[in-house]
Amino acid sequence: MLGPLEAENELQRLPLGGIKQRATLGLLLLQPNRVAATSQLVRALWPINAAPRSARKILHNAVWGLRRALGTPGGEHDAGEVTLVSQSPGYLLRVDPERIDLYRFQALTREGRAAVAAGSPEKGAALLRDGLSLWRGPALADLVEAGISWPELAAVQGTRLDAAEDYFDAELFLGNHLAVLGELETMAETQVLRERSCGQLMLALYRSGRQADALDAYRRWRTALVDKLGLEPGRELQRLQHEILTQAPALALSGPTQVDRPREQIRVEQSVQGQPAPRHLAAVPAPATRDESAESPPVVAERAQVTVLIIRADHDADRDRLDDAHERVAEALLATVAGHGGEVVASIGSMSLTLFSGSTAGAGHAERAVRAARAARDVLDAGGPEFRAAVATGEALVRRRPGSAVPEVVGGALLDRCESLLRLAPAGHVHVSGETRSATESVFHYSAADGVGRRWQLETRRSAEDDFVAGRQWDLQLLVGLMQRTRHREMPHLVTLLGEPDAGKTRFVQEFARRLDAEPEPTLVLSGTVHACDDEDHLAVHREMVASYCGITLYDAASAAREKLDAAVRVLVPARLRAEGLVSALLPLISRERVPVDLPRALTAWRQFLAEIAARCPLAVVVDQIHLADEATLDFVQDLTDELRSSPLLVVAVARPSLLRRRPGWAGGKLHATTIMLEDRKPRPAALSMSAVPLERGLSLEMVMNGLLSPVGAGPAFPPGLLTVNEAGW
Repeated sequence: MLGPLEAENELQRLPLGGIKQRATLGLLLLQPNRVAATSQLVRALWPINAAPRSARKILHNAVWGLRRALGTPGGEHDAGEVTLVSQSPGYLLRVDPERIDLYRFQALTREGRAAVAAGSPEKGAALLRDGLSLWRGPALADLVEAGISWPELAAVQGTRLDAAEDYFDAELFLGNHLAVLGELETMAETQVLRERSCGQLMLALYRSGRQADALDAYRRWRTALVDKLGLEPGRELQRLQHEILTQAPALALSGPTQVDRPREQIRVEQSVQGQPAPRHLAAVPAPATRDESAESPPVVAERAQVTVLIIRADHDADRDRLDDAHERVAEALLATVAGHGGEVVASIGSMSLTLFSGSTAGAGHAERAVRAARAARDVLDAGGPEFRAAVATGEALVRRRPGSAVPEVVGGALLDRCESLLRLAPAGHVHVSGETRSATESVFHYSAADGVGRRWQLETRRSAEDDFVAGRQWDLQLLVGLMQRTRHREMPHLVTLLGEPDAGKTRFVQEFARRLDAEPEPTLVLSGTVHACDDEDHLAVHREMVASYCGITLYDAASAAREKLDAAVRVLVPARLRAEGLVSALLPLISRERVPVDLPRALTAWRQFLAEIAARCPLAVVVDQIHLADEATLDFVQDLTDELRSSPLLVVAVARPSLLRRRPGWAGGKLHATTIMLEDRKPRPAALSMSAVPLERGLSLEMVMNGLLSPVGAGPAFPPGLLTVNEAGW
């Protein structure tokens, strides 16, 4: 349950069926050995007022399918056996909680907390760590991906976070701050409103010699709390921030570990919501004395990879109004830069210096700086000042005073380079350095501003790639929507993507994969291309996909390729005997030597391979140039969605229209099949309006049209007699 829902016996993983059947089992497992009412199950399986009339019949079928899958006829219950029985007013799942990972996790968590409370933090940390290691992702992740949002799941997820914070407290008490620092940083990024984990991260960073980062963690957490809830941090966290600022001696470890610290410095935390949290260990520093806090905190200097943006906005206002104009511009820039994750370091007259560092929402500092420059140009151009900007990326010396969100000094050659770019930038334009352009050329369109590639100008027009994507927007949305439908309904779908050689099929599929990668719900894309030289190798595409999934390269020896295949299959199929059988059947697909292959057995194994992948993660299989494939491959791809009827699988067959001439009945009669035709989007001649073109005496309509449309030196565009004159004179 601590991840995608899975059930295994001693030999194999059990097939749990479709989403309704899995959801029924999931809810019963959340309350084992207790009766779940039929009405409760119906409400859990369908949204309010959306249950069909046959809901109880569907539920009954789901229970019947689960009994078959679990091997439980519903009779007497033996020790250690899983039995699903009917018991008024619903159903009861009899199972030993020790066989369910959720309840093993809860038991280990209780034991770990008890050990910590008894004065054994090492034992407690080990038990908590063992419990947390059972998690393979969010609880019932496959059901959550399908849209299930039961309150019980949120509660289970909360117990995981509480246990993780208990574990971090124990490790910090033992002085193991470096061991948990990475996990704390991940926790702070994903759980942005948990005050307890923020304090733990600050303490771990400070003890790792990263005082500035500890204070920055507090600043980021406070900003998120104020923005989202309008609240200030609690007193404990504010006191911790003050003690980090003043470098209070109580924060330092007294030795290699903290086991010998006085017991009065162990306290019970309160969660950010104000509800009592489980007891845990936390190092509580003593308040700083007046003498310790009287000293001004020193400036911290560091060299870091950053992007500098300098904006100049010149006004033609008279002297009396110039200060007001500069003030308005500074306020507009502050809002624009802050919206893109930047910091205004200084504003002097018409110039503003801003700094971007780190990553925000997946965007690097260079991309955010260019976006801020473009947004500032849009804002200031509308307001009147003459705008120019420069962006440079590289290493700079940044000096900050601890606790201050804004750097005091930014220096180095990077600042000089940015100032040089600004001097050469014409009004209304943004110039960037070569490093900035290299980091963002996949997002923005540039043209060389100096002819040698050291200075680049940000273009306002869209790139050819932007035009291509815009022209295919509806088709792309259709294909992404089909993938979402396949994912949520666990129902395979066959899409045939047709187009002539210049229609952009490859770029279309690449953009499709990029959009899937940007989706919050993960989807795996496996692709393979059929080549004209593959006539004798019926498994070329299959080989390519298996190698891609397993990470097998052309440089791997046969033994290394076998090890990678074996490792990948064992993750997909935990049952040893089934895994060995699948590896044996897939071995011909990774062999470099041309050996006799049992084609039906290899195809069956490849189908099972895809089914196992799709059972763990929604899968999109893309077969390019399928019009070149042999008959066996065509049959296999066309029938794949029929064979894997309850898998979240999207099959995309990319071909030229000649496929339909070769196979007129391709995908015909299938309920879950779609064909998308990509037309060649080369520009066509614009339509001409002749209403304002008067004909001079002696000129015919044919003469005018041929003169307008015929290339120089070519024959007439329209043969005689094709154009006629209507009653109005045309």
